[in-house]
Amino acid sequence: MENCKKRFRGFAITELLITLSVVCVLGAFAWPAYKNFQRRTYYSDVLSALEPFKTGVTACFQDTHNLTKCNGGHRHIPANIVVKKGVIASLTVSNGVITATPVSSKGVLSTDIYILTPSVNKNNLTWAASGAAVEHRYAE
Repeated sequence: MENCKKRFRGFAITELLITLSVVCVLGAFAWPAYKNFQRRTYYSDVLSALEPFKTGVTACFQDTHNLTKCNGGHRHIPANIVVKKGVIASLTVSNGVITATPVSSKGVLSTDIYILTPSVNKNNLTWAASGAAVEHRYAE
């Protein structure tokens, strides 16, 4: 009976090392995925801020049938944001093109801009996204 008690005292060092290595390998994959998820979640707030501007450009185009007249602060389009507001460092509309610069936070940099460019297709607008935010896959 005494031999049984000595035999099951705890974990061997090799068992602990194996467990630790498994946890480290899982963490090596999980941490970058979590950080990317955090950046994409933060950037979704930036995309939400674009909606009134996108709607305004669409309304402007329906009225004028000309994107060159669609600028921030005119014809249904909200005024450009030039002073930090929430997650937006700046947001401008020029000739229908919407350019958003985020506030640096949670791994997103102010250089991770998002650009929405409208194009006319059978008297309707289609939008193409570009910029560093698309390249880093924070937005599509």
